[in-house]
Amino acid sequence: MYTNGMVSGYGDGTFKPYNPVTRAQFCKMICNMLGIEKYEPETPTFPDVPKSKWFYGYVEAAVQEGIISGYADGTFKPYNNIVRKHICAIIKRAKGWTYEGTEEIFTDVPSDHPYYDDIMACYEHGVVGGYDDNTFRPNNNATRGQVCKMLCLMENIF
Repeated sequence: MYTNGMVSGYGDGTFKPYNPVTRAQFCKMICNMLGIEKYEPETPTFPDVPKSKWFYGYVEAAVQEGIISGYADGTFKPYNNIVRKHICAIIKRAKGWTYEGTEEIFTDVPSDHPYYDDIMACYEHGVVGGYDDNTFRPNNNATRGQVCKMLCLMENIF
C-alpha cells in the first residue's frame, strides 16, 4: 500500500502498525485503494467535516459513492477511531457483497448481531478473520496494520 501511494508513514520514518485508524484516515485509505477521486461539494454533508480539513474530499467522496454514512445525530465523527464492524460494513457496501447464511463462526457475532451480514460477507471473501478464542471483537479499534491487510485482501493484492 505504501509503494502504491495508498498509505503513508509518519514524519519520523515509522509506520506504527499498532496505532488505531480514525474514521477520516480510513476514508482516505479506502478511497485511495478503490481509485475514488476526492469530491468537494460546496456544502458539507456533515457539520463536523468542514471544507477546511484535509479529509473533506475523501469523506465526501465516500458519501457520494454510498459506502459510508454518519451517525444518527447527523455527524461523522472523523477523529473517532474506526472499529472492525464498521470497516466490514464499508467494505461490504463498496464491493456490493451480500451474505445469505446463518452460520455462526464467531462467538461474539451471533446471527442476530446488527453487523452479522457485514462481518460474515467479509469473512466469506477472506478479508477478515477472528482471534484464537473464536471471537471477532467487532467493537475493537482497527490498527493501521489490520486496515492495510483488510484493504489488500479486499482487492486481492496478496
